[in-house]
Parts: sequence; structure tokens; C-alpha cells
Amino acid sequence: MAAEDNQPKSRTPEFGESLRGLILPFLEDFPNTMAEEAIDALSRRFYPEEFQKNSHFVLPGEKGTRLGLIEDGIVRAYHSTPDGGEYTKTIFQEGHFLAPLASLTTKEPSPVGIQALTVVRLRVITYSDFERLNREHHCLEHFTRMVIQWEWVRKEIREIRLVTLSAEERYELFLNEYPGLEHRIPWYYIASFLGITPVALSRIRRKKREEA
Repeated sequence: MAAEDNQPKSRTPEFGESLRGLILPFLEDFPNTMAEEAIDALSRRFYPEEFQKNSHFVLPGEKGTRLGLIEDGIVRAYHSTPDGGEYTKTIFQEGHFLAPLASLTTKEPSPVGIQALTVVRLRVITYSDFERLNREHHCLEHFTRMVIQWEWVRKEIREIRLVTLSAEERYELFLNEYPGLEHRIPWYYIASFLGITPVALSRIRRKKREEA
């Protein structure tokens, strides 16, 4: 029996409904019975895990073997800079999927770390299970492709913003796109995500308060 077969499987109705709500909008072109069967099969292979603040889902240099879906908490993906600093490339919240995509694709060690910024409750699935289900259910393969495409779009938009928008404009977009997040995680992670220093972010926040 494969190691992943020993993992506890998620069969809670609440998780199944949550997963269905995330996936079904991507499967409108497929028969409902096909989509429901695929989602049910997928939900059975997820199992719950909890990560404490600052612990890692994947360490830099570690090979990725799993994907996760956040039920509660905040996670970041980051990589180290040549001067020994860290750059936060993505922030994930409730309802977001986590995956060390480069490592899962290349089978090489992950160039990024995936770290909990709060206590995080996840549902986790092994990549081997996920790949098998994609082969067995064409609609899940379609869903996976669509999610990866949208993540690529988000990555391009973020890269364009970093070179075309001012720090103040990037901060305003952050507040609109991540409402309330500034009260849940340390500000230096947000500054890193915005591509500015904590001192610069402090000045922007102070200016915003003075203008209010």
C-alpha cells in the first residue's frame, strides 16, 4: 500500500461543499454528474493538517510532494535574495490553493518556501493522488489547467505593477484586493510583497492617515 493511502481522508460535508463551490464554476461545460463525481473523488483524498505560525508547508530547497487548500489562516510564498534577505512573492488566504508548482513540475527542490504567517488550517492532498485523479477525471484536468492559467495571469499583472505603478498605488491596490489583511500579519511581510522597504511603507501609511 502506498504511503499516501495511509493518510486520513476528509469526508466532512462542510469541506465537500467548500470544494464544490471552488471548482464547479470552472466546470460549467461538463455534465453535472461528471463534475460531481470528480469533486467527490477529489474531496476523499484530502486530509486535514494544522501549521503553527512561522512553520513551513515547504522549505526552500525541499522537494514538493503535496498541494494544500487553506481553510483558515494566511500563508506566503517567498524566496531569498542574494544579499540574504527574503522577498515575499505571493500571499495566500482562505480558499486559496497552495502548491510548490516549480518543484512539483520539475521534481527538483523548490526554489521558494511556503510559510504560515498565522496558525493555518489546511486540507492537503499528495501530488501523486492529485495527478491520478486528473488522469481519471478529464474535468479535473480542465480545472487544474484553468487555475494554473489564472495564476500565470496574476503573476504577469503583479510583475507589471511592480515596474509601472508607484509604491502608493501598489499599496492602494493591496488594500482593495486584500481587505483586512493589514491587521492580520506583520507589516514587513506586506512591504516585501509590495517591493518596498518597511520604512517606505510606514511613510505611505502615515501620509494616508494624515490625508484622511
